[in-house]
Amino acid sequence: MYKKSNNSNYYLHNFSLIEENKESMLMIPGAGMDHRIVKDIKLDPAKFNQSLAIDLPHHGYSTGPKLNSIEEYADGIESILDNIDVSNFHLCGHSMGGLIALRIAFNKKLNFKSINILNASCPMFVGGALLDDSRKNLDSAMDMLTTYGVNQPPKTKSSGPMFGTMGSGFYQKKSDLINTPYGSKKIVDKLDNEVDLYALKKLFNQITKDILNNDLTACKNFFIDEKEITNYDRKINFVLGEKDKLIPLKFVQKFCDNLNKYEILILENLSHFTFYEDPTKLSEELGKLFLSQ
Repeated sequence: MYKKSNNSNYYLHNFSLIEENKESMLMIPGAGMDHRIVKDIKLDPAKFNQSLAIDLPHHGYSTGPKLNSIEEYADGIESILDNIDVSNFHLCGHSMGGLIALRIAFNKKLNFKSINILNASCPMFVGGALLDDSRKNLDSAMDMLTTYGVNQPPKTKSSGPMFGTMGSGFYQKKSDLINTPYGSKKIVDKLDNEVDLYALKKLFNQITKDILNNDLTACKNFFIDEKEITNYDRKINFVLGEKDKLIPLKFVQKFCDNLNKYEILILENLSHFTFYEDPTKLSEELGKLFLSQ
């Protein structure tokens, strides 16, 4: 399903499959990512619709110019959801998507059933080395994100195709060479782990290589005024990976100290990319959290 707003054509994943008598999870993907992050998030089909997601402009199947700020991303999503009943939607945002979800929540234009921030804090610290790599060497930037954002490989392989199949040009295990859309590199050890990570790294393969840098810059520049936080009267749920080195708990707690109502859910042994490491556990915990709202 597509919907136009301003100069962009947004892809609304699974919106055509919505049954009004069920609740829905709506995910806003993180920096450089798209709707593919929800393909393994499966909630109880008796109570929930298939997982929904929105591709931001210049991401996934959405077209349009690159937007440069969290505020612009939030405004765009608000505009395409303006005539859709979201009262039975649980708004979720992962990483950068969490910042967008926060901005939407504080704008108070849309009445979601719950607000859920996954692996995000505000302000969000973005290191200079990561920003530099995301501009000059995308593969190196992805290495940095997965090094600090993945604690354990998934117990089950991700569903659907990856860049290529085992033994193809993307996975030359005998020569320890991996070819990627961003170049080739020789893997000294743990080649199997590197191959597994491409189920995650492929999500950063967008229309242009600089979209990750664009999004990380938007994250770095975003903040919410303390007065606005203290005046907010709705509950916000934070879902964090226990081992997340990109978004430490102490930063989230500092933000929550100014909130009137909040809940923090910690997922043991998981890190930043929970939907990759253990989508089954994430699905179970989100389902329980939504039903308790």
